[in-house]
Amino acid sequence: MATDASATTAARQQFIEDELLRVPLVADQVLDTTWAALHAALHALPGHERSAAEALLQAVPAQRGRMVERFAASVREQVRDPAGGASAAVASRLAIALLDEQEVAADVEISRLIETVRSFAEHELRELDTCADALVGDRDLSRDHNPFRPEVYARALWQGAQVLPLARGHQLLLLRHAARPLAQVLRQVYASSRSRLEASGVLPAPHRPRIGAGASLSLPPGANHRGQAARGDDAPPPAGLDRSAAGAAHAVAELLGELFDCLLADPLLARELREALARLQPAALRVVLREELALEDEAHPLWRFMDEAAHRVGMHAAGSPGRAALLCHLDRLIDAITRQPRPDAATFRAALGALADDDLRQLEHRVHEAADDIAALHMMEEQLHETELAVPTGLGPLDIGQLDTVPASLLDALAAQAAPGDGPIAQAFVDRCSPGDWVHLFCRGRWISAQLLWQSPRGDAWLFGRDQGPSTLAVRRRALDRLRAVGLLGPLPVRSLVRAAATRLMRDAGARH
Repeated sequence: MATDASATTAARQQFIEDELLRVPLVADQVLDTTWAALHAALHALPGHERSAAEALLQAVPAQRGRMVERFAASVREQVRDPAGGASAAVASRLAIALLDEQEVAADVEISRLIETVRSFAEHELRELDTCADALVGDRDLSRDHNPFRPEVYARALWQGAQVLPLARGHQLLLLRHAARPLAQVLRQVYASSRSRLEASGVLPAPHRPRIGAGASLSLPPGANHRGQAARGDDAPPPAGLDRSAAGAAHAVAELLGELFDCLLADPLLARELREALARLQPAALRVVLREELALEDEAHPLWRFMDEAAHRVGMHAAGSPGRAALLCHLDRLIDAITRQPRPDAATFRAALGALADDDLRQLEHRVHEAADDIAALHMMEEQLHETELAVPTGLGPLDIGQLDTVPASLLDALAAQAAPGDGPIAQAFVDRCSPGDWVHLFCRGRWISAQLLWQSPRGDAWLFGRDQGPSTLAVRRRALDRLRAVGLLGPLPVRSLVRAAATRLMRDAGARH
């Protein structure tokens, strides 16, 4: 087994190094295609954009070599160190910086690049992903093993654009016109990469969409009878049931057993949590035998407790002290539940309350640890209000309108997360946020989970904790409103384990019939 693992690691590393050798050529192709697109579009651009595009076309030849070099270096850094950001996390503890509209403008353009590539090269990217999964032996498709995802190239292009000795607005204009060219080039790159992997003997893993939200919890009748009666032994039906009632209880036990089988086999569920959740099955059976609607309501405290447990564990890095402490806490809660002779909705509601209390303690600790950043932000906000100036963009009307009116055709893939482009509606979400809330936020070219720790008295400066670690992120309120308006800020959803399990059961039942 160790030899197989070593061979897999070596094969993946060889694939990465071979692809990295081709990255400078990719950068050259992207720049060539972008320049051709800029030249072709020049006559149709508004006056201020035409002037900026002409400045780009004049400035690039002298900087092309440096742009390609920085593009390639960025891809190498991201692929070889996917976690990245360790030094940035340390730096953020030394000096806090307030994210403003300029950086939001860059994130908007990077997100457009990513989604344009995903839309235009969807087939080629999916096929490469399946080969990358097969390369590491992951047939369950439990995670994305392709190190050359669209976001890697999008961030690299932004790094290359910043080499240009021009204003930020010109650099953003370059990204805007590079979206389609980047997608065209990467479509060919992904297809070629997949062909090389298949030529080396890597057979693609069968493609299956990863389980997501949107499925009904209802299960087809008769789809879940595989002789799982033994599961009912842990929680026999109440004494005195007649034969028909006992038969119904037996069927419920079978159904719940299969549902738990699917739930515990979920590839996105942390392995350390599976055994703990499995111990809840007898208590769950007692609940559903007494509360007939519990199996039909994914919002029942029974399922919500399991969802929240999985959600919280998944937010901690594997092997981290925080994850270990949370698992111990969950173990104690589950012990208390399993000792209850007649568990019901109130039992699981109390367990959810205990999780909320633990969240509050964690929030208080994080706020205490961020005291220096909070003090610095408070002073910074006062200075901003004393010397408030319009944010310079470098291109006047080009960037002022661009931030609020992103072309919908380039953001279709964000529709599931996007808020309506109406300002008041976007602001309403931000208004509802309060310390302790978690959000999903696109920042500096990456999607991150962030917990709101503090809002300044004036409401302009907001401090977030990134993931569960010690690093923080300071953002201006106006930047948050703009991120929300284009779908780059939203609530952090809690995934429904039981809905995903029910979806899988229905799919399997359909396959059998």
